[in-house]
Amino acid sequence: MMKIHQIFFGVACLLAGLLAAGTDGVQYEQICPGGGGRFMYPAFSSADPNVFFCSSDMGPCYRSENRGYLWHTYPSAELQVSGTGINGRSSWTPDPHHSGTVWVGAARGVMRSTDNGRRFEPVDGPWQPKPGAVHPGAVQIAFDPHCPDRLAAVFDRFRHKREVRVCISDDGGKSWNASEPLPMPAGTWNRSGVRSVIFDPREDGTLLVFGSEAILRSRDRGKNWEKLGRGLPEKDGKLSLCDATGGGDGKQFTLYATSKLFPKNGDSVTPGVYRSDDGGENWMPVGGSGLPHRVIKGRPPEYEWIQTSNADPQRVYVTLRGRFNFIEGYDSPEHGNVFGSNDGGKSWKPLLFTNTHQKSYNVRNAVWTSDLWGWGGGPTGLAVDPADPDRVLTVVNGLYLTENGGRSWRALHAMPVEATGQRGGGMPVMSSWSYNFDPHVKGRHFLSMTDYCGFVSETAGRTWRNTLDAAAIQKQRPGYPWLSNIYNVAFDPRVPGRIYAATSAMHDIPFYTYRERMHEAGGGVVRSDDGGKTWQVAAADRSLPNAAMTDILIVPGSYGRPDTLFAAALGKGIYASTNGGKNWQPRNGGIAPDNLSILKLRHINGRLYALATVNMRERGKPRGGALYVSDDFGRSWRTLFRRADAPYPVNLAVDSRDGQRLAVCVFSMDWQGKGGGLYLSEDGGQNWRKALADSVWALTYSPNRPGRLYASILGDGLKISDDGGKSWRREEAFPYWRPTGVFFDPANPDVFYVTSFGGGVYKGYESRIGRAELETAADNAYPAVTLRNGALEAVLYTPDAERGFYRGCRFDHSGMVALVRTRYHRYFGNFRVPHDPEGDDAGSGPAEEFSPETPPGYAEAEVGDTFLKIGVGHLVKINDRFYWSRRKFPVAEAGCWRTKQNGDREIHFLHRLPPMRGYGYEYGKTVTLDSSSPVMTVSHELCNTGEKTIETAVYGHNFIFADNRPVGPEYQVEFIFDPVFSGSGDLRGAAKLEGRRLLLTSRLPRDDFNPLYTQLTGFEKLGAAANDFTVTNRVTGASVRLTGDTPLHSLAVYGQDRALCVEPFTAIRLRPGETVRWQTRWEFKI
Repeated sequence: MMKIHQIFFGVACLLAGLLAAGTDGVQYEQICPGGGGRFMYPAFSSADPNVFFCSSDMGPCYRSENRGYLWHTYPSAELQVSGTGINGRSSWTPDPHHSGTVWVGAARGVMRSTDNGRRFEPVDGPWQPKPGAVHPGAVQIAFDPHCPDRLAAVFDRFRHKREVRVCISDDGGKSWNASEPLPMPAGTWNRSGVRSVIFDPREDGTLLVFGSEAILRSRDRGKNWEKLGRGLPEKDGKLSLCDATGGGDGKQFTLYATSKLFPKNGDSVTPGVYRSDDGGENWMPVGGSGLPHRVIKGRPPEYEWIQTSNADPQRVYVTLRGRFNFIEGYDSPEHGNVFGSNDGGKSWKPLLFTNTHQKSYNVRNAVWTSDLWGWGGGPTGLAVDPADPDRVLTVVNGLYLTENGGRSWRALHAMPVEATGQRGGGMPVMSSWSYNFDPHVKGRHFLSMTDYCGFVSETAGRTWRNTLDAAAIQKQRPGYPWLSNIYNVAFDPRVPGRIYAATSAMHDIPFYTYRERMHEAGGGVVRSDDGGKTWQVAAADRSLPNAAMTDILIVPGSYGRPDTLFAAALGKGIYASTNGGKNWQPRNGGIAPDNLSILKLRHINGRLYALATVNMRERGKPRGGALYVSDDFGRSWRTLFRRADAPYPVNLAVDSRDGQRLAVCVFSMDWQGKGGGLYLSEDGGQNWRKALADSVWALTYSPNRPGRLYASILGDGLKISDDGGKSWRREEAFPYWRPTGVFFDPANPDVFYVTSFGGGVYKGYESRIGRAELETAADNAYPAVTLRNGALEAVLYTPDAERGFYRGCRFDHSGMVALVRTRYHRYFGNFRVPHDPEGDDAGSGPAEEFSPETPPGYAEAEVGDTFLKIGVGHLVKINDRFYWSRRKFPVAEAGCWRTKQNGDREIHFLHRLPPMRGYGYEYGKTVTLDSSSPVMTVSHELCNTGEKTIETAVYGHNFIFADNRPVGPEYQVEFIFDPVFSGSGDLRGAAKLEGRRLLLTSRLPRDDFNPLYTQLTGFEKLGAAANDFTVTNRVTGASVRLTGDTPLHSLAVYGQDRALCVEPFTAIRLRPGETVRWQTRWEFKI
């Protein structure tokens, strides 16, 4: 029988297992584990309950269209941000009056979208020194419920001054009026002084501005202001607010606020959560029941983010900052948490338990961050769906969603953990510096990261394990620096499994934020002898200084000389070891002694290169960096590149073809100003030319195409040159704006990996660069993708309601295969010529249909009611006649399709259909090519999300057509049992049975009303083993073997001139909440 599984955690894990979140298209695939840094300011769309927004502290800003299962990263052209990303405390602001309009206060300006956040355009206003100028966006935006076109934008650095002003528009943002400076302090560069902005729905034009030290109210659209806040704790006449929220209508309006000031009573405090029912004039504490109030080791509980909704202002949520270093045990609710109240704050209960060791653990999908206390710092966001207070997004050690008021949650930031490690994809907020390939073990990749160092993959980047334990290093060598960052690794060329890593206690070197302090960082070299599973300190003595190690490489010895290990010690110069890192010697002869800030090392053709970055140790007296070269293993150095107008070099590159083409990458000294660039030499460093004026992080020479260069631009993504750097174009397909390097896979030179600052790692393909259409199907008028594995190539059509290959109401819209091509044969093709996308049988390849006889809900439906057609949607019953699958039915609800290609060999389809009349489902299909053989596997997963049982059958119509040869005597079908004609259907003398074979005796015509059709029996006692058939063209030698893992319910054979179809049927009975899984396997003859 087919395996049916009850999934106690609901349908979320089904989706999480089907889709790799965070993908940005077929050309570039996110492979880095999701999570890492800090997510900030999540938000729900007011136009579509499936659309979410979120930003981060490292730059990436994300949008999801399917409740957080897939995420799109905004490229710079749409929403370029910097620093902490979105500016403000909750600046993603959907317009409640204009569906699909979203406002954002970005770090480079006020932005607006009219297509539900897909694209944003800048908005000009009085906050800019001049129209079009870059200016930090509003920290808060609010809409007046009395006037659909009135909105307020609040700035705490108005025109780059540290003052708070309110800009109000009465015409939807076309024109603005700016207020005078408000009597409240402005924020700093990384912390807003404005906490919240709310229009009072009871009074037309009344605006409340909640600052960190005051609450102000204006009843005349910002002209005059009065202070509020009676009942809130003060210190020296000032409040200390964290956040504020409000909800209600014109009759009842409730405000909530959180405060950092706590009335103390010994080891207890009054939790800083307050409520006002009179528009903010008077406040009362509401944290007395259920909220932690203990002072632990001098640390009181800190309540920060608080949110409610207009839908039910009695439902309110608040976050508690974690005190993980001060609390013993896992089960205390005083760890970072979300608390909820259903009675306006009178009573509270903890809702979120993210650590798997907690007894109340209630996250449905465990990820690699689940057991890391405090990895994301304090809570940095909370959002309540304005239409449904059961739906909450929060950031507490990751991004989490509940859709049932906090009873259970789903982690959105990372994919589930698999047996081989954490699957890549999701929402990475991690910086990566190098991507390395083990020369001894195919598929072993190493990722040098900030904060979460030691990521090793044994699956060519598909899954990862985080292996370097900083605490274990310190136990080995007490007092050794805390090594939480790896900048590069070196694989021993002679000893498999041995890896050396350059580590540091400081992250983000040489980024601006740490430029002045990076010489103060500690660090060292660590070694692994088991492929990165465990690590130990390499040095046996103190000959290697305690300094940030920013690069490492091995120069193989020759003529009896040992291998030499070189390390770049920032501020200390270059160190070398000839005994595997046990002892070290400095090798700095010829390097300027006032700047030993060695950042990068390279070796090629017997030459050693070293790059020194800027030395900012003495304020106001920067020592410019330089490029050095050595021909004697670093014993002496000479200068190749030093320029007064390029003091901040950060990277170098050497073309491995001949070593004569060199590149030096330079940052601007003042972040956004002049002075950055890319300098190229084609004669070994004798002469240089400036090829780019951008701040360039890295350059890579293509190993496949002479003259092609990849430049990683700080703030502007990838740029590519095909003429050796004379001209450049931006790689528009690359989805992130802060790449740090491009690394080609030596085992598959077409594949490259792009590391980034804050945005994880993307996998790309050089053969796809510059192609307008990534893949071309058999009929390129329809969207499709191509899978390939070296043995076969398969082109699959993707679901698309407007442009899709199949738009009828009979077959499942996913997984139709346009063609399969092997070395000698070609399989499949359009069944109907010419093709009609809305034709009932206009299929190709393994087209599948659910409920060919009577779909769920059809029999009991009245005319005009809906019934369920899986893979299509909810259809409308048009008359009282029996159901016929070839009849056209109106579609009442098509649901939502999502498609995700995972590399060259796999594609996922997901169809989510919300319940109607008790029927609903989530249906996933994965098509996977074997690693090297001509095999294609189609895996299915169907979950009943409705209230009624789904009873149905599914079959593959399987339009098999080989080498463009018409169906006739050349074809045969072979079974593993002795088939018997059941007596149904009409053979018309076109086929006969010989033993276990069905042979065609004549060519089949194109005849819709008299096709070859028969049902077969004889399989009943064999179970799933009978689900095994082979279709062969005996003239060309092409053959397809089709096997399934489910017992046959029935079996049919159908044929016309362009397809011979073996149709195995499987019965499904699925109760609410159950999931069913099945699989078919296609094996093609090469």
